[in-house]
Amino acid sequence: MDITELHTFQNQAELVVLSACNTSLGEIAEGEGILSLARSFFYSGANSIIATLWNVNDKSTSFIFKEFYKNLKSGDSKSAALRKAKLHYLNNNSLSDASPYYWASFTLLGSDKPIVLKSPWSNLIWWIIGPLLIGIIFLVFYSKKRQKQR
Repeated sequence: MDITELHTFQNQAELVVLSACNTSLGEIAEGEGILSLARSFFYSGANSIIATLWNVNDKSTSFIFKEFYKNLKSGDSKSAALRKAKLHYLNNNSLSDASPYYWASFTLLGSDKPIVLKSPWSNLIWWIIGPLLIGIIFLVFYSKKRQKQR
C-alpha cells in the first residue's frame, strides 16, 4: 500500500503507532504543511498517532512500547502513558543509552483521550445470559403449546 492508497482507505482507529523511522517527516507542501505518513493516517480517519521524528533504535523502541501499552491498559491517557514509558526507559538506562536519540523521537499527535478497553467478562456474560434467555423463551412457548393441546 502506498501513501495515495492510504488516502482512500477509511479507518476508525483510536490509535495508530508508527514506530518505524521518520514517520512524521515528509514532503513540505506550501499551504498544506508536511505531507507525512502520520498525516495520511489522520486523513483516513485515525484519532491519534504516535510517530517518529528521526531514526529509532529497535531495542529502546521495544522497551518503551511494552511499557506504553501497559500504561494504556491501566487507564492512562495516551500522552501520560507515553511520558511514563519514556521516564521508565530513562530510569532503567544510563550513560549513552539515556541519550534523547533513544527515547525522544516518539511524539503523540491528535487525541489524548485514554483508550477504554472492553472487559473480557462483558462477552462472557452475553455467552451465559444469551442461551439462558433463549432457553426460557423456548420453555414458555413449549409450555403454552402443551397447554393448548390439552
